[in-house]
Amino acid sequence: MLLVVLVTSVLVELNRASRPQVGEFRIVAMVAPEASTGVSPDTTPGIGGVTPATASGVMVISQDGVSSTLVVDGLPALEAGKQYQLWLIRNGQSASDGVFSVAPDGYGMMVVQSSRPLTDYSSFGITIEPAGGSPGPTGKKVLGGKL
Repeated sequence: MLLVVLVTSVLVELNRASRPQVGEFRIVAMVAPEASTGVSPDTTPGIGGVTPATASGVMVISQDGVSSTLVVDGLPALEAGKQYQLWLIRNGQSASDGVFSVAPDGYGMMVVQSSRPLTDYSSFGITIEPAGGSPGPTGKKVLGGKL
């Protein structure tokens, strides 16, 4: 329910900011937990006793396809020295698009800027990485989706 309220709020704000160009933004990807990673409260440091299976989110992409906003909910705040990192995946190769943290209530938001249209990527994933990010994915994938 909280996610519905958050997504609705984001969409209302996006619509308000772009009123002269109605329909400029669209939801293209729902973010889903990664069931196959084996992430659990007992095996992943920094999760704070909450399983990422309760996390969800949405990615809203602009009409030009190079800008988007990622909104997540239900991800636990990580311990000091850790952040979530967004990876865009194309032809099996992962490219970092930045790092983000979440509030204590599990809500987080990230503006995504890509050098190519996001639809050129097949999917994306979110991993737990050292603060500031890694050159390649090293942590567990906790959320992901298809583009």
